[in-house]
Amino acid sequence: MFTSIERARIESAKVRCEEITYLALDSCFSRYAREIFEDYGLMMLWKDETSFVNEYQSFAEKNCEYKLDMAVKPMDILSIEENESYISKLKMATSEDGELIEKQICNYMKLSVPGDIIEELLNNSKTLSQSEGISEFNDKMENCSEALNNVEESVESISDMVNTVSSSEENPVQMLDGINSKITRLRILTEEENIEEAEGVYKEILKEYSAFENWATTMYENIRSILTDSNLYLVNISDAKDEVNSVENFLTSNKGSYQQKVYELMKSEMDDVKEEILSADNDVYGVIENRDISLEQGRIILNVKKDLEDSQKLIEEYGNMKFSDIEDKQYLIEVMEKDIAEAKNDISGFDNQIFNVNYEKKSGKEQKNEIVDFVNKIKENGVINYVVSGNVSDKKVDIKSLPSNTCDLNEGKEWKNYGEIENATRKALVGQYIFDNFICYTNKADGECLNYEIEYILKGKSSDKENINEIIDDILLIREGFNFVYLLGDSQKKQEAYGLAAAITGFTGMPVVIRITQALILAAWAYAESVVDVKELLEGKRVSIIKNTDEWNLSLTGIKELSSKEQKTENKSGLLYEDYLRVFLFSQNKAMQIYRVLDVIQLNISKKYNANFKVKDCIVSVEVKSEYKVERLFTDIGFIRDMINKKNKGYLINVNQKYAY
Repeated sequence: MFTSIERARIESAKVRCEEITYLALDSCFSRYAREIFEDYGLMMLWKDETSFVNEYQSFAEKNCEYKLDMAVKPMDILSIEENESYISKLKMATSEDGELIEKQICNYMKLSVPGDIIEELLNNSKTLSQSEGISEFNDKMENCSEALNNVEESVESISDMVNTVSSSEENPVQMLDGINSKITRLRILTEEENIEEAEGVYKEILKEYSAFENWATTMYENIRSILTDSNLYLVNISDAKDEVNSVENFLTSNKGSYQQKVYELMKSEMDDVKEEILSADNDVYGVIENRDISLEQGRIILNVKKDLEDSQKLIEEYGNMKFSDIEDKQYLIEVMEKDIAEAKNDISGFDNQIFNVNYEKKSGKEQKNEIVDFVNKIKENGVINYVVSGNVSDKKVDIKSLPSNTCDLNEGKEWKNYGEIENATRKALVGQYIFDNFICYTNKADGECLNYEIEYILKGKSSDKENINEIIDDILLIREGFNFVYLLGDSQKKQEAYGLAAAITGFTGMPVVIRITQALILAAWAYAESVVDVKELLEGKRVSIIKNTDEWNLSLTGIKELSSKEQKTENKSGLLYEDYLRVFLFSQNKAMQIYRVLDVIQLNISKKYNANFKVKDCIVSVEVKSEYKVERLFTDIGFIRDMINKKNKGYLINVNQKYAY
């Protein structure tokens, strides 16, 4: 009976020990940093491990001796005493890639963000995510343009060499006839033993032999250049086809990522370039036909050079000898007559006028592409001076000791996966929390340490100017892509760009050269319009993702003005600067985002309240192991103790308890 009573007492003691542990932990965690909670809604316990354990033991001991606080002291039948405690697991605010802080934020925000805000963010993110694909499409189209430009350069090189060959004034048949007549004269003079006159004729023959050899060598080298450039042309055509196929495959595989209108415009542009490639592939320039002609004419030149080999060997053998010193004059004359006769027969098939490619060199004065040069200058100098009204904050901070730079980052790979929809919702909640608690450029407010806190969370640079600069570049990239898509769909503006491109390049035998220049102009136009867009966004105005004609600001001739259109209807449906920041936050690495949030909290709390404050020293979760001693009571009666052979005077109860904010 006493044993049963004792057993029930010990079970009650176990429950009481768990209560003592929980109450002690709850008491410890109730001493959170109130300033952080009041300013940012987050709970953190700024205390080191030793202090925490001492404080915990103090609360545990007090909870064990609860009867001391009562007016009438009851009998403590449990008689629990805290024996030993230590922390088995300790998690700081920066532990686990910041997941514990993310959970706090989501729990804090889940009742304060309407569902339609989350839905709008998801839609904007999906729409703006097209910009990356548009930029990649533009890069691939630029590669196509470069490939087509290489095709044009190889055709131009072939054309130059064809013109060189066909404009040659030397007539090889007449040259050989002239040599042949002098050889006949030399033979007659030799037979008449008129050596003195024969000496002069022989010198003339050597001179004309050399001239013909030079002509043949030069002509053959020119023909070889035509053949080399023809092969390069075929390689360039193949490369261009590969680039077009790459664009086509890219568009096909990513079709679902684009709005239908955006996809159709890019597909149309790609088809135009593809048509240029196919026309080149069908030998529209006659390069392949001309290559076959060059091969045949080159063989004729080689045959003629081979015909003259015997004569050339004898001439080289005799070197600078006088004709009178040559012993076998008659043999030399016979060899030369035979070689010239064979060369004349072969050269009859040569015609330098049949070389031809369907290409005309640029004519007219080539103008300077001032628009592209102007935009390139903006890119080199930075656009911040063009888009920011007033002064940019010059605040800087030391980021070396901040959590994002002192903690190991695993990019949140170990975070709990809630599923695609829930993960997106949680990311949206964190983004809204950031907007509720931190400031950005358009707030026009002074922060404790930085004026552009949200921009810092996104970029992590040490100064406001660096952070806003990088955000501007990101928005420019998005706006440039969508503005370029708009221009592709505006036939009037495309025609304006084509007309300017034609004026810049002058007349060319390849329309693709004008198209390449047109593309450069359209890209520059889109970038300049994007500069104006960013300026309006920073002024708090809305800008449509894809504009209509009335919303477009810059004319082709007014690009250098970089100013908004006067009397433009106020945009009520476009996106604000903050909307772009929300999308950037939504796509940012989740762990880095939390660390950057902690960066700003540490900067502001340390400046506002305590310069020694460090987020990494803040506890957010602990697991404590406590050992409690319970004295024997009902089994400590003498005869019972002897019966059960229990010699120890108490029981040890171990409790393992976890507590987290």
